Amino acid sequence: MQGIQLSLDMAPPAPPTAPPPPPPPYTVRLRDSDLGPSERIEAETRFSKVMEDKLGTPEVVRETLRTLQDAEYLGRTLTDDEQALARKWKRAHLVAREAGLQSLAAISAAWFEVSA
Repeated sequence: MQGIQLSLDMAPPAPPTAPPPPPPPYTVRLRDSDLGPSERIEAETRFSKVMEDKLGTPEVVRETLRTLQDAEYLGRTLTDDEQALARKWKRAHLVAREAGLQSLAAISAAWFEVSA
């Protein structure tokens, strides 16, 4: 008679891996700056946070940018609602730039590029 041998693996199963997060709805890049990577990322993060505080969710920031870019690309006159949106974008961008560059000396030529 042949015996049956069982192997008991007592290790718990590996937890399921989460899918990668979706890409951000928009990106921010600090341009014309000699900052190191960590300072640059901190400045970009501060900028993004203020844009979202002033405009809404990341998706709203993206849609606002796209609306204004589409109007510019097509060379058409902005509607009254789009003019109000453009003013809101400009105000948000000015405050976000100030926050993004806070406590960073000698980078007055630096600017933030927002793309969707």
